[in-house]
Amino acid sequence: MANDKKTNEGKNGIPTEETKILTCQCGSTAFDVKKRTATSVSLSCAKCGLKCSVKGNIATVRVRQQEIAYAIQNTVVAPDPGAATGGSSGKGGGGRGGTAQAPDKYGMWKVRLAKNTIETVVRKAFECIRIQNCSDDKFREQTWQGHALEFICADYLSGCPHEVLQIFDAMEAAEEDMVKLAEKDGKKEPTARKIRDLRAKVRDKLAKESGILPADFFGSDDDRQMDLPEGDTEEEQPEGEEQLQCPECNATVTTDDEQCPGCGVAFGTEESEDDGTEEDGEGEFKPVPDGGRLLKSVRATLSTYLEEATGAEVDEDGLPEYLVSDGPTPSQELVEKWTSGGGYLVRILGDERTIGGDETRAAVCAWVAAEPAELALDFGLEYDDATDDILGDGVVEVVELLPPDYDEIDQWPQPHFADRRETV
Repeated sequence: MANDKKTNEGKNGIPTEETKILTCQCGSTAFDVKKRTATSVSLSCAKCGLKCSVKGNIATVRVRQQEIAYAIQNTVVAPDPGAATGGSSGKGGGGRGGTAQAPDKYGMWKVRLAKNTIETVVRKAFECIRIQNCSDDKFREQTWQGHALEFICADYLSGCPHEVLQIFDAMEAAEEDMVKLAEKDGKKEPTARKIRDLRAKVRDKLAKESGILPADFFGSDDDRQMDLPEGDTEEEQPEGEEQLQCPECNATVTTDDEQCPGCGVAFGTEESEDDGTEEDGEGEFKPVPDGGRLLKSVRATLSTYLEEATGAEVDEDGLPEYLVSDGPTPSQELVEKWTSGGGYLVRILGDERTIGGDETRAAVCAWVAAEPAELALDFGLEYDDATDDILGDGVVEVVELLPPDYDEIDQWPQPHFADRRETV
């Protein structure tokens, strides 16, 4: 609180002083101190988690609730939307990440939407739901968009056809069975690609049986066959008598035949073409060259992240500035930025099926100055698009790099965009 002037010094009255109190956009006046630098104090709203920064000191006093209620109703000075944004505050060097973490009870989910639908459909629906529920505190807080999405989803599920819910349950059960079978057999946990393929097969097969998917949707030669993990629903052929088709005349042959009885084409002499993504004998994909796709997608992702933070008017001390270097080892410039300015040092690993210039798994290192709580950072979206031509679906892994003496210094929470941590 900053004192302005004395308003009552009479002998018969109680001495009072006019002052200012900090008020969050959600109407709360309760704040938690999250970080202190040499010139400012960073605060977080105790109700909605919104952050702010105050240049100078912060004092806590006890004030009657009726006084606070009157002040919020009658004397609040709000920001001017038409004023030019400015501020020449220096970049803080204390603390990792630069900003407070979002409340643990919330998660970030980033999706892509066509630009023409954001304003005409999505934003309109969100705002209408907020109006309909404006008496609810949840829709007056900073997280109201998430509650609006929850409202829409709950409304849909309440009227969702029963057969659709059954198909969803079957997809969940198939994924659970795949994971359990892999664990039982001592194999690696199924990749995201394999799980997604299995769920798609279960969905399409059951949707077709339920009439949701037209019978001729895939065509007569492209019906999806649902193969459950580690098992076949079809009757097994005797060993050595597997039924095949000749590629030339489509005649039925067996693996014991050395040549087709119909056209005489010999088998087993042609070498299979290798496009770099074919599966080997154990079902694993052979490595394919990354070709700079990971580096390009990481730069694009971080550039968008910084633009969104700037557009959201994030405090200058909390802007997620960044640097990127190719390869699994951070460059000297990244390390210097990290040690002098804080933030996060991360290694982004490309898909397990890709290799970089050194014939090892493709990797990129990056330094990110801060982690705005209002924004989500997802490296997978751009990478998935960049590797669509060679993988179909690319999966990245983000590792936060920690200093060797991390256990002996002031520790900080793991950023939301990191999958795990590793000491350099």
